[in-house]
Amino acid sequence: MARSLKNPSADIVARQGVESFSRAVEPSTVYPHIIVSGHHDRAASRANPGVQRRAAPLLAFEDVPQVRRECRRGTLDAIVDHLRQGREVRALTDRVVSPGYTPDIAAATRHLIDADAPSGLYHCVNSGHATWESVAREAARLLGVEPRIVPITVDQLTLAAARPAYCAMDTSKLAGAGFCMPAWDDALRRWLLARAGEAA
Repeated sequence: MARSLKNPSADIVARQGVESFSRAVEPSTVYPHIIVSGHHDRAASRANPGVQRRAAPLLAFEDVPQVRRECRRGTLDAIVDHLRQGREVRALTDRVVSPGYTPDIAAATRHLIDADAPSGLYHCVNSGHATWESVAREAARLLGVEPRIVPITVDQLTLAAARPAYCAMDTSKLAGAGFCMPAWDDALRRWLLARAGEAA
């Protein structure tokens, strides 16, 4: 039977779960449309479980040179650049995320395919969660620099699409399928090493 794999780079997963969030929003931009489509995909996979396997990564950082050149730089790139330059880093204290490292996401996705895992929604992000402030402080520690972090909150920002404060993802289903994601801080360490090697 044919199968398909979808990997939207979406990080809106509310504390109450994808389905509750999908019912609560009326999408006005592409970003939340991704999440609502995910709800419909999940419903479709229940109706025909042999058809679809879906992974939902948050692509917070990656290390593929050609991709880095062609794609928009992410939040973490800006944080690291500011830290290294001794500039202030505005970091959210009230938004909780689950960063994901592209090689780990790719390995998890490959495992799901090779293991013929059951169809459904898998959160392919690194394990654990943190605020952006915590991520910035850990990056500073790994870089060996004194951070100049300015704590801010979501209500101080103007966002193109509304996002919940709690955006962490649960990887227990992925672990149950036989793949345990490394912790986000370990992934951050490896990403920084790869980034340094690329710049050398």
